[in-house]
Parts: sequence; structure tokens; C-alpha cells
Amino acid sequence: MTFAEWKVWFRRLPGVIKWFVLLILIRPVTDNFYYLKDISPFISPLYILGVLIPILVLLSLNSRGLPRKRPSAIDLTFNLFAALFFSQALILLIFNGTLDAIGNTIQYVTPIFLFFYLRRVLSDPSHLNGILQTFFISASISIVLIPVTIIFGSNSFQQISQGRGGGFRFHGGYADMMNYAIYITGAFLILGFFFLQSVEDTQRQRLARRRLLLFLPIGVGSLYAIKHTASWAVFIMLFGLFLVFAITSRKAQPLVLVLLLTGALAGQMLIEKQLTSLVRKEVRVIEGEAEVERSFNGRMRRWKRYFASWQDMGFFAKIFGTPLSYLERSSLQALAGGAPDPAEKVPIMVSGGMHSDYVRLIFLTGGSGLILYFLFIVGILKRGVKFRRDQRFLIFGAVLVVVFYSISTNPLLYQPMMNYILTIFAFACVPPRWAKRVTVLRTRMKDIPLPNKLDPVPES
Repeated sequence: MTFAEWKVWFRRLPGVIKWFVLLILIRPVTDNFYYLKDISPFISPLYILGVLIPILVLLSLNSRGLPRKRPSAIDLTFNLFAALFFSQALILLIFNGTLDAIGNTIQYVTPIFLFFYLRRVLSDPSHLNGILQTFFISASISIVLIPVTIIFGSNSFQQISQGRGGGFRFHGGYADMMNYAIYITGAFLILGFFFLQSVEDTQRQRLARRRLLLFLPIGVGSLYAIKHTASWAVFIMLFGLFLVFAITSRKAQPLVLVLLLTGALAGQMLIEKQLTSLVRKEVRVIEGEAEVERSFNGRMRRWKRYFASWQDMGFFAKIFGTPLSYLERSSLQALAGGAPDPAEKVPIMVSGGMHSDYVRLIFLTGGSGLILYFLFIVGILKRGVKFRRDQRFLIFGAVLVVVFYSISTNPLLYQPMMNYILTIFAFACVPPRWAKRVTVLRTRMKDIPLPNKLDPVPES
């Protein structure tokens, strides 16, 4: 999709979809104002947007501007997961209704709201290209900010410990460098999809190839600057996945050959300069030279400590989520003739501090919730097999991003990542015969405002 085509698509959008597109566009800018929350959450753009998203979703779902949802076999699994998720979030609010708890709970449930909304939006699959192009535009803004911040920023880099590779890494204006990684990996996935989508169209393939080749050195350089191990792993796997899908097309094979040669040369340099130092600690753990607790940058020690608390909880808290420990404690104290002590804290362990969505979900929704979540992911993969080649790459790539990032980060808490990942997951729920409506659109000249009232060129 060209920028001119995107503008035509954007102008035609109803308001119930346009707000989501605008949200994606402004997100890389608003993320720079994260620290305004330290002054007051009421002046923080991120807090304001966080509250507005569920409200806008509910208003949109109750309007007539969205397409009708087309049922999918995967809906039952997600609905069960959502019901369990919402019930545990409600318990959190009832027993811990502080302002911070309310804000955190809204953040936890927003991806659920957003998926219900995107299921309706993507019931018209023609919106897929437009939303992905929007994310690529916002990613371009974020990636351009890296060299700008390096040149004009005063505190662009921070020193890291030897256990994390040593030296300095780019930090920038975002509160978390993961924000940069989200845009880099997401942009590569989308550009790879656009290339595979246009591989049979010589003119469009030329544009898609130029964008991809221009992005790759910028993306790799940006990853080199932020020194994020998980993002390197995800990017390398996406790169390999793209080569596997592209090599099956005769017209894409010259590009595959170029990428293999340059990838081999650049890869050797990156391994020597950075990757070896980043994974040194994990290698020492695997070889038995360091304690297991030091793996994943020491997160294993934290996980073991939290699981020790989890083991002390009741049966239902383990099956359905640690928020039930509030109810279990209240019931036991009521049977004993007492009242719950508000000062007594119950470890819930569902915040971003878990540094793993798998760990966070097993605490928030219990073993049953984690199983439902895996069944949902597997269902997305199974449906992806039925789609055409470019769409399979997009769906498999999105699953890869979520599955591997979830090991040591919290993708469900990063709104920019959910904006494009849930769009792809919602598209995967569309019947494959409807997904054929996602075509490489050609902009008609009469759809574009022409300067000076010139007559449009006749369509061929």
C-alpha cells in the first residue's frame, strides 16, 4: 500500500474505526511523555489514552458503524479466557480499589477489550493493509527519533552491567527501550508481508523491495543501539521466517540471495561485536558455570521467589488465579469469626514486574487461564495454515513475536505491540475465503484530491 492509497483509505473510514488509526499514529509521540505521571496521572497522555481506549471500544461496539462479526471456532476459547480474565480483574478492584490499582487493572483488561473490537473491524478484511500501513508509519516516527535523540539529546545512553553485555546502550525518551524494539520488529514483519503480497506485481514489488532494503540496515542499527537480547532473538527468527516464505517464489529468490549473503557477513560482525556478550551469561548457565537463578538476566531468581508464594496459596487460587486468594482468606477469617485485616497484604503478582507474560498469566488466571491462552495461540496458528502465503507469513510471524517475547517480557502490557498483533490475530479469525478480499489495491486518480481542479487521468 502506497502512502497515497493509505490517505484515500483513511479518508473513507467511519469514526468508529478512525479513532483507532489515529491512536496508532500518535502513540510514538505520546510515549515520550511517560514521566508526566510523576507530576499527576491526570496530565499524563498515556494515562488519559489508557482510560479512553476501553470507553471508545465500548461506544464503538454499540454503534452501527462497525461490520458484523463473522463467527469463528476460536471465539469460544477466547471468550472463556476473557470471562476468567475479567472476573479476576473484578476481584482485584473489589479488594484493592486504590487509584493505582484501578489504573493497572484498566491496563490489564485493555487487550481483551481491543480484541473484541478488532474482531468486528477485521470482519471486513480490506482494513488489514490500512491498519498495518498505519503502524508502519508510526514505527517510522519512532525509529527516526533514535538518531535525532542521539544527535540532540543530552542523556541518550545509559551504562549497563557486564552481566547484560557491558558498555552503553541507547535509552532515548521512552521509559522502556522495549518500545523501540516493538516498532523495529513490527515494522520488519509488516514490510515482509507487503513484499510477499506484491511479489507477482513487478511495479509494486519494486517499491516493496526498496522499502525493505532501506529498512533493514536502519532496523539492525537500531537494535544494535538498544542492546536488547530478546529483540535480537525475535528479529533473527522473523528474518529466517521471511527467507523461508520468500524463497518459494521465483521472483523473490534474487532478493533472498542478496539477504543471505549480506546477512552472513553482517551476522558474523554482530556476533563478534555484541551478540556474544549479550548471551554470555545464558551460555554460562547452560554449561553449568553459573547458577540457574542468574538466567534471563536474573529473572529466574525472582520467578522462583514468587512461585514459592504461589505454592502456599489455596487450590482455587492456583487453578483460577491468585486474586481468589483474597476470597479464600476472607472466607477462612469469616469462619473463624473474624474480619479481614486490611493491613494484611496478599501477594497477587500480576504486574509488569513479573517480566514474563506466562508467569503473569498463571498468577492472574491460574493454570486454567494459561491453558486457554495457549489454546487460543494454537488456534491462531491452525487457522493461519489455511491462508495464502503472504498472510501465513504475517500470522505465523505475529505468533512468533508474542510467543518468544512472552518468555521474558510482557507483550500484553505494551499497547503499541497489541495494536498490530491483535489486528493480525483478529484477521486470522476471518474465514479464509473472506480473507481473499485483502488484495493489493490500486489507487484510482479520481479518489485523490487534485490541485488546481485538474481533470483526473482516465482509468485504464
